Amino acid sequence: MVNYKVTVSTGNLSCVTTFSNVFIKLVGTDGVSEHKWLMGLKGTSSFMQGVVSSFYVCCPASLGKLVLIELDKQRLPLFPEDSWFPTKVEVNSPEGDTYNFPIYRWITDSEVHRFREGTALTVFEDSHHLGRYSQQQELIQREKDYCLADDMQKDNIFLCDYKCLDGLKANTINRKKQYLMAPLVLLHKSPDDKLMPIAIQYDYGGTPLTLQLPPPTTKGTTSEATMLQTFPDVNTTVQGMSTMWLPSKQSSDFVALGQYPEDHFSEEVPCKLIKAFQGELQVLSAVIKARNKSLEVPYTYMDPTEVENSVAI
Repeated sequence: MVNYKVTVSTGNLSCVTTFSNVFIKLVGTDGVSEHKWLMGLKGTSSFMQGVVSSFYVCCPASLGKLVLIELDKQRLPLFPEDSWFPTKVEVNSPEGDTYNFPIYRWITDSEVHRFREGTALTVFEDSHHLGRYSQQQELIQREKDYCLADDMQKDNIFLCDYKCLDGLKANTINRKKQYLMAPLVLLHKSPDDKLMPIAIQYDYGGTPLTLQLPPPTTKGTTSEATMLQTFPDVNTTVQGMSTMWLPSKQSSDFVALGQYPEDHFSEEVPCKLIKAFQGELQVLSAVIKARNKSLEVPYTYMDPTEVENSVAI
């Protein structure tokens, strides 16, 4: 008999705890373990927010090189289905090897979910049939999640053209009639039937929120005097800037470019590449900060410490 030490980490977010029974199956090149109930000394607190818990999975013989794990949770009688957010599972084999399985995914149902070991492999390099199948299913799911060409065919992409409001009477500010521009907004209909904007223009908006004269319709007819007459008053401009500033604030879950709080990679080569990339970004950031010292208005938009690691709306 051999023992595998399984360490499960639950995320440090809100509402990530599960009180369901959690099960695991280890899949290796030489065999699979039983469908093991992860019951430890911590009891129902094993999978609470931020908790790291260890368990032992006993097998009759070595499973060989671990390829993937299967995770599922089964709710207790009279308990509602809850949502669990495990970050990773680490398995120590009896041979002394450590296998990392990055999760970083919500598990909200009672279905079995497969997670591959963190070693980077293409579909053709993965020699185990379950590993190949799991990777293919993951690619199919990502294509469904990120393919806008498919959403367009299903009429889930919308372009909002405000020209339809042409002729609508605008507000009166400071006893002066106002005029509006006709912007375009790109929206996506989510699976829960909500329209979400996917194309939004920082900091101060592309155009004034309101105008005191109609916008010009012919090129070359605008002068400095007409522009000053068209722009909104100072107090109106300040209110508009404040409105735009609020949604332009840095998000509470901001992650800078090149920083990876989710530990997806454990191999030596990708870890070295990440370190090298982060070093290059630090040099670039230092150059930009030095340049900005001589500017009256610092230009920070390309500073890696100010750039979001991924798109956030």
